[in-house]
Amino acid sequence: MAFTLHAGDIIACLAAGLLFVLIAGIKYPNRCVGTMDRPDLPGPPGYPIIGNMPLVFRHRKGMLGFLDLMQSIYGPLFTFTLPGWGRNIVINRPEWLEHMRKGDTTIYGKGQVVRDVFGQFPGSTTPISTDGTQWKYARRMMQPIFGAKAVNSHASQAMKEIIPITQDLLREVSKKNMAIDWNDLCSRLAVSIFCKMAFNMPTGLLTSDVNCLTASDTITDTLLTLSLITADRLFNPAWRITELFDGRRAQFARAKAQINVIVDDIVKMRKEDMAADPDAKQNADYLTALLSSAEDKETSAIRDTLITLLFAGRESTQNTISWMMYEITRNPEWIARLREEAEQQAAESGTFIPSYAQLQSYPIHLAVCYETLRLWPGLPKNAREAEADDVLPAIPELNLPAVRVYKGDFVLWSDMAMMRNSDVWGPDAAEFNPRRHLDSDGKFIKPPTPKFHSFGTGPRACPAMQLSIYEITSIFVALLWSFDFVPVNPGVRTSIDAFAPFMDGPFMVYVKERDGKA
Repeated sequence: MAFTLHAGDIIACLAAGLLFVLIAGIKYPNRCVGTMDRPDLPGPPGYPIIGNMPLVFRHRKGMLGFLDLMQSIYGPLFTFTLPGWGRNIVINRPEWLEHMRKGDTTIYGKGQVVRDVFGQFPGSTTPISTDGTQWKYARRMMQPIFGAKAVNSHASQAMKEIIPITQDLLREVSKKNMAIDWNDLCSRLAVSIFCKMAFNMPTGLLTSDVNCLTASDTITDTLLTLSLITADRLFNPAWRITELFDGRRAQFARAKAQINVIVDDIVKMRKEDMAADPDAKQNADYLTALLSSAEDKETSAIRDTLITLLFAGRESTQNTISWMMYEITRNPEWIARLREEAEQQAAESGTFIPSYAQLQSYPIHLAVCYETLRLWPGLPKNAREAEADDVLPAIPELNLPAVRVYKGDFVLWSDMAMMRNSDVWGPDAAEFNPRRHLDSDGKFIKPPTPKFHSFGTGPRACPAMQLSIYEITSIFVALLWSFDFVPVNPGVRTSIDAFAPFMDGPFMVYVKERDGKA
């Protein structure tokens, strides 16, 4: 039977729509639909029904800058509303963060918005996109790669193989008197080390031939594309619509298909190797161990796990190496101290490639690394959704009141803002000063959490902390002793607002082999 829409029906529909907008506009005059009025919280004024969506949408590609701007106006506590997210409460104080993280996985969770976005990448079964028992299961799948035994064997072996290749490459670069993009080299280093450690697989990304630096890096390119698009989605409630018009949906789909094929091929080859040589399990790397115990695991869960590890391993290592070189070339006195320490330890151990067991013998390297991570944290911003009502404690000494959080509210924080805040880290908080992590005897002092929050704290603390620190320390011990690195343009650098603080643009450096340091 044909359906006919009469003029009167159209008018009635329009009238109903206008009536809804009128009523909603009256009920929600300065915030998005569905949120409670919070006159007790400071924050930018919003529009009826849509809240602060226009303001946030303008800043969605630079949310760190937006959070910094709002903090400069309203202080460490402020709020805004956004369709999809609802009420957002920013809590840029370590005291509040400590309270919230104690309830992480119980009172606070990822929230549906975050699960929807991260379910696309890195995957729906990863720790990044799950809560509760699913999160515990996903975390257990990853845990073996970060154990002390795995790091001490597989990671140490990977460093012994990858670093000499990198040194050979940089010697050729030095001979040719050419500038290279340090950021690109760091990416190749991070992926090469991880693939060797976790999969016992060479990548070909680093060779002694300088032409390797001009070869495309599909893994890096696809992971960066997926990271940038996913970060943009978080504060764009209409991303499913806008991506139809800006081409990002197709770009995302291509990149996701590429990384899926890469990981699936790795798994396929390993399964074939395991079938051909069952005894290989005795000296298993992480991938072999995962597949050996994967009878009850779906293929998608294995793929999600490997993509997450590849993504996290590459981003955390690459960015810290990039920013650490940037900071020490701006503060060359620390280069001298790092070299002195490397020489002292090498005189005892006979090598410039330390083992994992030697890590604590490098307090200067640890201090420089932690200071880099203080200024350039691995996840510079994050959020949780309240799954029950809660109250954040008052901070009387700062005249900050207790903050009521209602079920469904999102709490946000910026590690970068907190760890550069002079109220938290002192008047030199914005300066690179590794001395703050050394005592009077020159011993390394691990900074307390959550004041130092680069690796998180509580149940969801980063399991790769020691592995990352070991990789970064080993790289700088070996490379700084052998080479000088001179930036082509030594000016101030900024970061891209993705999951991790990627340096914006190439970081071109000249590499000069130091006389007699081969």
